[in-house]
Amino acid sequence: YRNKGYFYIELNENHRPYRLNFHEIGASQENDKLIIEEPDDGFYIKIDLTKSRTYMLINISDHITSEVHVLNLQNKQLISKVICPRRISHKYDIDHASGYFFIRSNKLHKNFSLFKALEENPEENFWIPFLEGESNIYIRGFQSFKNFIIVSERIDGIENIHVLSHNGKDKHYIQFDEEAYQVNFGVTPEYNPIEFRLAYESMVTPPSIFDYNPNSRK
Repeated sequence: YRNKGYFYIELNENHRPYRLNFHEIGASQENDKLIIEEPDDGFYIKIDLTKSRTYMLINISDHITSEVHVLNLQNKQLISKVICPRRISHKYDIDHASGYFFIRSNKLHKNFSLFKALEENPEENFWIPFLEGESNIYIRGFQSFKNFIIVSERIDGIENIHVLSHNGKDKHYIQFDEEAYQVNFGVTPEYNPIEFRLAYESMVTPPSIFDYNPNSRK
């Protein structure tokens, strides 16, 4: 973090990740800053970065409930902010791109919906519907990039990749030649890529990695 220190997670006596701290290089560990502590033995902490690398995501969850805090890495005070306080059976995950948080949530539909919110007002009452949940479409996950977002959907049992602009107006599904296949996100570390990576396989196609250009649609 700013070449001045690093974040680390502490485990309790039961090896549960329960506390997130920041250590400044060269300082005594006794002066480490507590970022967040989770007292509930049923919940654990894990951390990640948004695709934009602007925010740290602090995910606190059990098997059926989640809560996400965000920490702006430009904030010298290292103060985190909760996106949506936990409530039983509400699961959600988030990413950030170009001034927006995108949120996948099961609050309105068991198959999940996708919302977006301005980064200045990411709380739940400011969430704007982006993709509505449907009975035949399960939203498996998503990745947000600087100029577009990709969504993994299972439609009537078939896996699909949905590509959308941030305003949702320019959108298309990637077309695959085979009727039965498996497709998942590959690793695309870039925030502003020309192409993104997919992992694909079928009964006749061995596991393969390929790049897709959303502009040329090839």
